[in-house]
Amino acid sequence: VADMGAYYYHHETTEYSGSSFTINIETVTTGELVIADTGTITDLNVTINASHNDYIGIVDFKLISPYGTIVTLVTSGLGGPVLSETTFDDEGDTTIASGISPYFGSFRPEGSLSDFDSEEMNGTWTLWIYNSDFRLAILSIAFL
Repeated sequence: VADMGAYYYHHETTEYSGSSFTINIETVTTGELVIADTGTITDLNVTINASHNDYIGIVDFKLISPYGTIVTLVTSGLGGPVLSETTFDDEGDTTIASGISPYFGSFRPEGSLSDFDSEEMNGTWTLWIYNSDFRLAILSIAFL
């Protein structure tokens, strides 16, 4: 009888959630999430819930780290009115541009979230949003 032993895989993730806020019309809106914990980023994923009265495809999303690194999550061009539990993950199977509304699940962002790897997670993270439309949108965000 062969003893194959035991295999253990341990993966530690911490989730930080920001508050919902309204995206202003025809302008840039920012939402901030302050992370007091310390640690070095090895893999960052971002989950967004957003709804627009008509068409989410006219809203651009970028994430800015406390160190000023900017990653484009998605620019205008998506179809449908919502992002529903949409997780931006460099390891996603599908690009966000190839997704279908309501974009539920994991998608690769337009930029690379690995640009944040090796940065300290402590500080104020900013979600930069540009709404080129005259209608309001509602948004919530979580960092994983």
